[in-house]
Amino acid sequence: MNKKPTFITKKYSQGDVIYSYNDKSEYVYLIESGQVKIITKQGLELGILNEGEIFGEIGHIIDSSRTVTVIAQTNSII
Repeated sequence: MNKKPTFITKKYSQGDVIYSYNDKSEYVYLIESGQVKIITKQGLELGILNEGEIFGEIGHIIDSSRTVTVIAQTNSII
């Protein structure tokens, strides 16, 4: 595996989908500001992540599709 690190900052509005269940795992995400909500395929909320937390790392490392949907809970910079 020869993945080069790429850093991209993106603004999301409240309610924006950051990624969806079964999307290709291309990136690991760091919350610079705001909150995101993690939701299962069945629509159950697994939790809220806050500033300074990362997500999406497992699927990226093992090169698998996304197993959850992540939505901006507040206006966020990721």
